[in-house]
Amino acid sequence: TISMTEGLTFAFEIKVRDTTYITPFYTAPATITFDPFNTAPVATDVSVSAQMNTATALTLNATDAENDALTYTYTQPANGTLSGTAPHLTYTSTSGFAGTDSFTFTADDGIATSNQATVSVTVLANPFIISVNATDGTFILPLKTGLTYDFTASYDGATTTHTTDANLTLTFPSGPGIYDVAISGTFPAINFNNDKNGDKAKLLDIKQWGNGAWETMENAFNGCTNLQISATDTPNLSNVTNMQSTFKGCKALTSLNATNWDVSNVTTMKWTFHSAGPGSLDISTWDTSSVETFYRTFANSRFALVGYENWDLSSATTLYGMFQGYRGMTSIDVSNWKTTNKLEGLHRVFAGSSLTEVNGLENLNVTNVIWIDRLVNEDFVFPTATYDTILTAWANQITEPSPGHPWLTTASRYTPFSEAAAARQHLIGMHWTITDAGTVAGIHPFTTTSITSPIRISGWNDVATNTLTATVNGASQAMTVWEDSLWYTDVTLNPTQRLPFTVSFNGTAVKTGELTWVPTLINTTSSQAVTIRKGSTLLIGSAVHTGALLEIDTDGDGVYDLSGTPT
Repeated sequence: TISMTEGLTFAFEIKVRDTTYITPFYTAPATITFDPFNTAPVATDVSVSAQMNTATALTLNATDAENDALTYTYTQPANGTLSGTAPHLTYTSTSGFAGTDSFTFTADDGIATSNQATVSVTVLANPFIISVNATDGTFILPLKTGLTYDFTASYDGATTTHTTDANLTLTFPSGPGIYDVAISGTFPAINFNNDKNGDKAKLLDIKQWGNGAWETMENAFNGCTNLQISATDTPNLSNVTNMQSTFKGCKALTSLNATNWDVSNVTTMKWTFHSAGPGSLDISTWDTSSVETFYRTFANSRFALVGYENWDLSSATTLYGMFQGYRGMTSIDVSNWKTTNKLEGLHRVFAGSSLTEVNGLENLNVTNVIWIDRLVNEDFVFPTATYDTILTAWANQITEPSPGHPWLTTASRYTPFSEAAAARQHLIGMHWTITDAGTVAGIHPFTTTSITSPIRISGWNDVATNTLTATVNGASQAMTVWEDSLWYTDVTLNPTQRLPFTVSFNGTAVKTGELTWVPTLINTTSSQAVTIRKGSTLLIGSAVHTGALLEIDTDGDGVYDLSGTPT
């Protein structure tokens, strides 16, 4: 083996001896092949900047002393992908990634492989861009105390870097006017807070949300009465838990496409869209499963909601005033809302709103509800069938007296002698207060103290609009009843008779049993007020015994004008 340095010369002669023959050397021509000396390629580190979610071209850097053709081997980056033919590649970051990414490569000239080099890619987040009306040539960018900031603001040809949580005042070199402000870097929150910390009326538009991660949206644009949002991208809300008062008072918002917003970690939506709108608000893809409070979320809002129907409210403890004073729609359907026994507050949910139709309340979980006062307007009327369904569904959930004071107030009527009527009484027995318009057609519940004659009709009125009949011993007869009066059949009964009877309301049987003869007299030691109406039969129904003296004071002067022993 002979080694020599490339570029030098070396003279030599080769003779071959064949020991078989006497002739000492073989002088025939011989072929000698030289393997040229090779220098391995050299790879060099590369650094590039890339925009988030944007393809960026880059070139791998390697040299070879012999200028041989090179082939490349490279790894894939951790937070992106590479495409193309080396050395000319295209880098695309993983969606939503911002920061530093890297990969390694080597070059080969067919003989030797280079050293390993590194390509470093700095992925820049898209800036947060707002439009402001600097009426006095300045704009106060309101920040949130206690958070970490490290950002650059670009505006009117100027650039300012800011690293504290103190509000930043931008002074525009060109003076008063409308300007775009681009904010890049660590910018976790903006905090107008109804102008306690910023120029709320100067904010005109959010043109781009950018890719920076927000940490909180509490009071972010609260009170920004001139705000529009033309941005078509999506804010990074993956770390946000608080959306209290985010768009409260944003009365100029004519539309807000909030589809694909990640609100899965948000726990409070208190006042989020209070007094915001008008326009359309698309929230169809929102994951609200972590939200615990919807306190006045849409109160006084004028947004027409799109896609609210299938919200997951499984973590919600209160819907207090959620739609109180709401003016965006006249009809709402919550049939598919997912609620659990965590729900405690239904106070004023729809009170004072423009809603004339509220559907699906029967599907809410009211097992542990404490407050229901003014769920709807006091003059709100559910269709009777709907109100019946609500009463029945809720009563089926309540097995223990409420620890609070659920108070359901509505102008709705329920069906008498029905499951709903029984459900209503059950809820009242479970410490609920129900104030409604009574039964349909203005009547009140039909009840009997027993299945014997007489049958007590209590709390009954407006019978002229209804048809009440009785069938006694197979014979049908009309009934004339008055409020708090008692009804007797016109058949003759004696102490040994037991006659079957049926009482029907509007053609539907509501009471059946047997009539027997039962004398009912007032006790001589008790006194009670009575109401006697023309055509009715009076029976005093307190504790009685046969042969008691009945005395009646007809004019209230304390003198009993009528007396006798009833039979």
